[in-house]
Amino acid sequence: MTRMLAWAVLAAAVLLTAACIFPFPWPDIDPAETRGEAFVRVVPLEPGGTIQLDNDLGDIDIRGWDRPEVEITAENEEDVSFRGRIWLPGRRLAAPEVDVQIEGQIVRIRARLPERERDIRAVRFTLSVPKSVNLDGIRGREGDVTIADLYGRARIEMGRGQVRIENYSGALEVTLGRGSVEAEVLDLRPDDRLRISAADGDIALALSPDAAALIQAAAGEAIATEFDLGRTAGEKKIEARLGGEPGAAIVLSAPRGGIRILKSK
Repeated sequence: MTRMLAWAVLAAAVLLTAACIFPFPWPDIDPAETRGEAFVRVVPLEPGGTIQLDNDLGDIDIRGWDRPEVEITAENEEDVSFRGRIWLPGRRLAAPEVDVQIEGQIVRIRARLPERERDIRAVRFTLSVPKSVNLDGIRGREGDVTIADLYGRARIEMGRGQVRIENYSGALEVTLGRGSVEAEVLDLRPDDRLRISAADGDIALALSPDAAALIQAAAGEAIATEFDLGRTAGEKKIEARLGGEPGAAIVLSAPRGGIRILKSK
């Protein structure tokens, strides 16, 4: 009898517990309500001008066009869970606040966020700029960077992310902590300097088939090339001249990844 009473008490407790469990309602939210409004501003900049951009967390997309001005768009990037962060549905975010300073032919751009939001709120920048431009400092702690249809000088410093450069001509410096770099650099000139470093990731550099350059490359894994550099496959360090002299100077470093030197299609 005592055992039956114990079982009855246990069954009642289970039923009571089940009765107290209520499904958590997932909010029915219109995505348009969570995006907030974008920051948009257009400022004048003649070809050959300089752009500096600091964005702590978020993607950066810079593309060339035929206007003597810069169009700056900044939007909240809400779905950043793939970067180890949690997006809270239902939280309405105001348009990002952005500092834009113009000094002669220099445009300085910076996302302005409260200290408490810098680790959880990502801002995506999209810039349309003159095709002839100097990107003198594109910096971020985490995010992907895309640069396309430009010529001039470019310096990119990112802690983590993917860097993609398409249809670019000119001097280039990329410093990346964790992630990969894919760069297409065309029309190399003798005074061009290309320096690409990925501390923890791979590098793929595409050059014109008739490119001329002195190439120094060091990788943790094998170096592969579509050019005839007089080297056997599988080497991890090379120094070779491509094409005739004089040529550009190219330095590639991927201590924990591989390097590919390709012919641009």
